Parts: sequence; structure tokens; C-alpha cells
Amino acid sequence: MNQGQKLGGKREAIIQAALQVFSEKGYHNARMEEVATVAGIGKGTIYEYFDSKLQLFQAVLENSI
Repeated sequence: MNQGQKLGGKREAIIQAALQVFSEKGYHNARMEEVATVAGIGKGTIYEYFDSKLQLFQAVLENSI
């Protein structure tokens, strides 16, 4: 597995974790810490891939289409 595949896999894991958290709690009640916990990563790692919770939410929606 090359570096690009590892990064893509981590990004996908974050999106899947966010889908779970947003589905359970809704956008406003979801916390990035919860997404990180579900994804098994540190909160700061999310911000390496997404600038904000809104951007992560948009990625979840785009991934679902």
C-alpha cells in the first residue's frame, strides 16, 4: 500500500465515522472529538483532511450520492 492509498483510506474512515456520528446526533450536536473516537484517530488528524465540521459534513453528503 502506498502513501496515497493510506491517506485515502484514512479520509474514507473519517467520512464513515462522521456519517455514523451525524446520523446518531445530527449536525449541530455532533462533535469532532466523537468523529475522531469512532474513526480511531486523534481529533487533530481530522483537520489534516477537512478544514471544518461543515466541510466534513459536505464530504459525507457527497460520498452518499
